[in-house]
Amino acid sequence: MSDAPLVHVVDDDDSLRTALLRLPGCAGYEARGYASAGDFLLQPLPDRPG
Repeated sequence: MSDAPLVHVVDDDDSLRTALLRLPGCAGYEARGYASAGDFLLQPLPDRPG
């Protein structure tokens, strides 16, 4: 498990979400994408900053 912050990206546009996920990845952060706030809230979140 990593202690590095996790970046959460919520956007309903697939191509924009993909582009936004690349930015933190290039900076060395882990990023996860969600198509809606509901999708984000349904996922179990890791015990680390995000």
